[in-house]
Amino acid sequence: TFTKRWQKFSASVGVQGLSMSIDNYTVTYQSVSVAGAYKIYSRDKVRLDAFAAYRYVDFNYDFDDDISGARTNTDFRMAGPNIGLRIAW
Repeated sequence: TFTKRWQKFSASVGVQGLSMSIDNYTVTYQSVSVAGAYKIYSRDKVRLDAFAAYRYVDFNYDFDDDISGARTNTDFRMAGPNIGLRIAW
């Protein structure tokens, strides 16, 4: 994750990922987000930001058991813009 701040504005980019295979299980997770924020309030240890972002998430789970014949595959993707308020303390 990378964040750059300019007075009341900030921009951030986050990239996360995980891939794991054990025996008959395979899990893959990827997430990318790009966001911009504006600091509305900041006092002592409390800060309130309004933000807008775009996020992409991809999750894949595979299970394949040759002995029992059980198989499953979950492939979930989610992408799009989002807006909100963030409070930090």
